[in-house]
Amino acid sequence: MSITLRDLASQFNVAPSTISRALSGGAGVGTDLADKIKTAADEAGYRPMPLRRRVNHTIGLIISSANNDRPDDAYHAAVISSVMEFVAKQQWHLNMEIIRRDGDLPKLIVQNRVDGVLLCGFPSEGLCRKLRDLRFPAVVLDDLYSRTGLPSAIPDIGIATALIVEQLKAMGHQRIAMVATAARYPTMADRIASFKDAVGNLKLPRDFLVHASFSNLQQGQTAATQLMRRPAPPTAIVFATDRLALGGMIALARLGLSIPNDISIVGHDNLSFSNEPDPPITSVDLNLDGMVSKAFARIKDLVEYPDVNEGENQIHIPCQVVWRNSCGPARES
Repeated sequence: MSITLRDLASQFNVAPSTISRALSGGAGVGTDLADKIKTAADEAGYRPMPLRRRVNHTIGLIISSANNDRPDDAYHAAVISSVMEFVAKQQWHLNMEIIRRDGDLPKLIVQNRVDGVLLCGFPSEGLCRKLRDLRFPAVVLDDLYSRTGLPSAIPDIGIATALIVEQLKAMGHQRIAMVATAARYPTMADRIASFKDAVGNLKLPRDFLVHASFSNLQQGQTAATQLMRRPAPPTAIVFATDRLALGGMIALARLGLSIPNDISIVGHDNLSFSNEPDPPITSVDLNLDGMVSKAFARIKDLVEYPDVNEGENQIHIPCQVVWRNSCGPARES
């Protein structure tokens, strides 16, 4: 249950108007008492209720990050761009806040500046629980309802990953590797599980899955170098993100290998830079615009019809593989 103004007033044995003035910085409340009230309100997750009942047509975008001033994944920049463009087209307003993944309620919720929020960046289960307790309209991007307890949208990325392995096998590749990051993230877990299933079904070697600590160029370089030092190195590498793939390209070039003549590579996310290297990187397009559109439709219903408990809680978004020149037939060995 969410805490109310009267709950705080009862806790401090003062009038609700005193609590209101303390939280708003109004006159007539001593500094010490005001500080104690603000601390208690923050710890309890107090959110002032709006005086208005009409919808203000303002959505918040909350990005959870290991940092408190910037996203910790390049993919989130693409999410921000897609959300900004779509919300503007709907003639709604957008507020954005980056919070630490282990942080508390964002200010734009505490200060009641938005009608509802879209969340991305693997928000903590604690934050999701507080939003449920507040009955605050919220939809999570790239996540699962089973984890968040909130309506969630997720790309069907595993299907695309399996198709990649099948197509590489059809091109003659018998040793296909994958470089992945932490499986605790739902979309990453989906990529890994689908890769394992695909190589198993095709009777390919299963010992070519390696894990990187982070999704960055350095980790991509390290993983690719380690894979190519094996006695029987892979002929194709599927990277779980485009940044890892770009790092892998750098390492492979340093080793004197030609892409795709000597080895084929694939990325995931289809970020804007994936089409810029030579050769451009084959990648999985997550259909971000489609996901944002579906998520916005769901949050709009939650905002406009708060008493109607209908609609999808788990939204699945179709993806597609964008084939480019980083893939080719396996070289005869």
